[in-house]
Amino acid sequence: RSQACSVVMTWVSNITHKQARGLQVAAAQHQTLLILYRAALPQHQVMPMNVDLSMQCNDIQPVIHIHKQVGGWARHNIPINLGHIPSNHIITQLMQKGRELTIQPLDLVR
Repeated sequence: RSQACSVVMTWVSNITHKQARGLQVAAAQHQTLLILYRAALPQHQVMPMNVDLSMQCNDIQPVIHIHKQVGGWARHNIPINLGHIPSNHIITQLMQKGRELTIQPLDLVR
């Protein structure tokens, strides 16, 4: 109630709809962002939150499933593009040579 908190993050193994709704109402009353990490629920069982989503990895890349969002529709299989993962090549070069190398920022994403 002091409004000293702007984000509440919690990880729970079991939470009821009533408990989740209580957290959401309290966060909304105090204009606080609530991030609730939880175990996966059976398909089509969503929590009473403004956004309920999950992430999983398929054979190609990670994807996000939005099960519920206020003011919008559910969406599934939204790809997460990991095309800009830094290359380990530069790190390997540094370790092998044991000295400083001049690294250009673009070298890290090749």
